[in-house]
Amino acid sequence: MPVPDPLRIMTFATPKDLGQWLIQAPKITLEPLEGTEAKPYPLSWSEERRLFSELPLDLAEACLFAVNTGLRDQDVCSLRWEWEHRVVGYDVSVFIIPSSYIKNGEERLVVLNDTASSVIESRRDNRSAWVFPSLKTGKQRYRLHSTAWKNAWRRSGLPSSKEYLRGVHNLKHTFGRRLRAAGISHEDRQVLLGHTNGSITTHYSGPEILSLLDSANKVCRERPEAVLRKAENKTKRYKNATWGNKKTEAVSLQPPYCLAPPAGLEPATQ
Repeated sequence: MPVPDPLRIMTFATPKDLGQWLIQAPKITLEPLEGTEAKPYPLSWSEERRLFSELPLDLAEACLFAVNTGLRDQDVCSLRWEWEHRVVGYDVSVFIIPSSYIKNGEERLVVLNDTASSVIESRRDNRSAWVFPSLKTGKQRYRLHSTAWKNAWRRSGLPSSKEYLRGVHNLKHTFGRRLRAAGISHEDRQVLLGHTNGSITTHYSGPEILSLLDSANKVCRERPEAVLRKAENKTKRYKNATWGNKKTEAVSLQPPYCLAPPAGLEPATQ
């Protein structure tokens, strides 16, 4: 007797029949249609300035840190002070995020360039276990990709079509593109973006971390750049669009953002 095709049975069976045969719903993976996936949208320096100027101050600081470290949304939100470590023999500190908090299951070394370091110093007295806590609760922030982010993205004139990603993950892509544009080696880019394998504590010495720091500092000052963009269709109109009637505190972030010379190292205060 031929064995019936399971897919054919599921196609023609009623929901009642499936309930009798299946203990749980089958896991079906639908592959996206070719050409329908949204593309990353790395920001130019002018676009970054426009976007950050529309954000509330607290969120702008968190995003400024993200675009200078390559951390994902959840990595920034979960960042804790206890994960900060001083590099022995050097006046510099780094963060080491435990593997249980990282998407790829590996510890993440976070090198602080001058801009990221200045953000950290400005938040040392926040009286919280988290570096970027929620202003309302003082506990861990839920996410950066909030209504405030979405409104700021829209108000700053960035792409609204589904062709491009519009979330906070674009900051990681921005950091990666700037590293590449600055001529940083593929190996160092992988480390700075958290795409490495193995234990960081046994693979990186103090001088190697300083070398990574020097690479990261090359992207915290604005450089001339030419970005190729596909022209967006401007004929689309939005009816009854609301931009919000509440005034939120915003910060004006002007280049070069660095509070210290690129070649120098500022000691982190306790």
